[in-house]
Amino acid sequence: MHSQRRHQRATTAPRRGPRAGSSRPARLLTCWLLLSACNASEQDTPGTGADRDAAGAADGGDQSAAGDAGPGASAAVIGEAGGTVLGPNGAKVVIPPGALASDTLIAIERTSLGAPPLPAGAVVLGPMFAFTPHGTQFAVPVTLSIPFDPGLLPAGATAALFKTNAEQQWIQPVDVVLDANRVVAQVTSFSWLVGGVVLMQPMRNWSLTLTSENGVTQGKGGVDDYGGDLRKRSHFGGNVFDLDLALGGDGSTSLELFSNEYGDNFWVSADAPNDPLGLNTGTSTLLQRQTFAKDAKEGESATLQYTITEASLEAVDFNGSVLPTECPARFGDPNSLATILAPCNPIAVVVHFSLQAYEFNGGPLLDSSGVPVLKVSSIARLHGHHGDWQFEVDQAPSTDYPSTPAWLEGAFEFTKDSAGSTGQSHPLVKLKRPIALEVNLSSVDDGWFTIVARLSATAYNRRGKESAAIARLRDPLKVGGVAVSFTGLRPINGPVTPQPEVAMTAPCTTGANSAAGVLQLSAATFAMAEQPLGGLGGTG
Repeated sequence: MHSQRRHQRATTAPRRGPRAGSSRPARLLTCWLLLSACNASEQDTPGTGADRDAAGAADGGDQSAAGDAGPGASAAVIGEAGGTVLGPNGAKVVIPPGALASDTLIAIERTSLGAPPLPAGAVVLGPMFAFTPHGTQFAVPVTLSIPFDPGLLPAGATAALFKTNAEQQWIQPVDVVLDANRVVAQVTSFSWLVGGVVLMQPMRNWSLTLTSENGVTQGKGGVDDYGGDLRKRSHFGGNVFDLDLALGGDGSTSLELFSNEYGDNFWVSADAPNDPLGLNTGTSTLLQRQTFAKDAKEGESATLQYTITEASLEAVDFNGSVLPTECPARFGDPNSLATILAPCNPIAVVVHFSLQAYEFNGGPLLDSSGVPVLKVSSIARLHGHHGDWQFEVDQAPSTDYPSTPAWLEGAFEFTKDSAGSTGQSHPLVKLKRPIALEVNLSSVDDGWFTIVARLSATAYNRRGKESAAIARLRDPLKVGGVAVSFTGLRPINGPVTPQPEVAMTAPCTTGANSAAGVLQLSAATFAMAEQPLGGLGGTG
């Protein structure tokens, strides 16, 4: 017995693929195929019809959870002996002997009607399919196969399969095999499947501020921005020299920051204001938090890589020698060591990069020996004045575990006279080549953790007049600054906030307290379904 039917196609969103002219770097992302288990009470028995959509390649239409009634369905009665059902677009299921105890009408339909919402950051790669009856349980695993459009798969992406349990929570099956344009998986229950990619959507805090020497501050900032491009730029008056003028600058003091919609490319930069007696320090700060789930299959590596593509510190100063009012300590007793060593830094530019991994409860993510898995921090600083410039690298002070440097002084090229200048009037510091910070997370226990990246650029100018300074944790063309890629991890998106650690109560040392109460349970044992934490949090 073999019956078929065809449904009328509902409105379908336009194909979502790579944007024309996109300059985003290739991302190592987790590509998934979603299989949803429906409530066992749902009934969807296909009717009869004469037409089956037998196209073998995936249609790249964007199938949303709001519902898309597809153009075809097919069905067959399968019994204890097993069998195969071929569906629209080349989808199919192979049911082995013994998987079913009695004759069951098995159907495959191209539809998303009734499917649960897709996870945050999800982009589909093909049509959605319903394998029914919903909630069917098999005594032995059956083999499902669905197509996807490889042309929509981002470069370097790794395909996987995600499945919802009976509570409609996303979990990840293990037995998955990939072909060029389809995914094959062994499962023990039925429902919706769709090919797609889960992209990062980090939480972002940011600020653009001007500060004076007496602590007066003005500026703006935002808390917990996530999703979409984050691009902020503030202008704070004119500047005699705009060191970005040849690259589209506008002759003003600008504080800028950027994070693209997926958070895998972000940067900051800051001009120093030309106001030596007023607001003379500009700072751009971006803090980006991304939560990941590690549930790599046995033998699969889990890695995370942050690449600092460019960083530079630049200043110009044609004001000549410093005056006593600018560096009074330098004009004391010329034979005094204190005078000779007194700092004189009326101009300074600084970039700071830090990166740390945290347990989902908020504590540092430690390895088996109690050492932080990831704690990186580095500062690069150019300071001085016309005729005397110094460059150095440092690390921010730490209150708990020591940090690993993101860079050393030798990673930079320091030129005291750039662009044909003389007399140390135009110093420039820039990275010689990109710095890749790769972390192997294979030894970390499966679960959720959060990576916090912090970028800041600060420019200070107390000389004014014929001078300027800029700090960039980005390339001059504003294309890239810090890039992110990963393998064996799943981004957990949305407003996910780590919880504070719970203090441990000191153990009892004097035996039971006779004044304490008694906790009485209503039964000797309890059992309940294991609950994922949300989003794509399941692993079973």
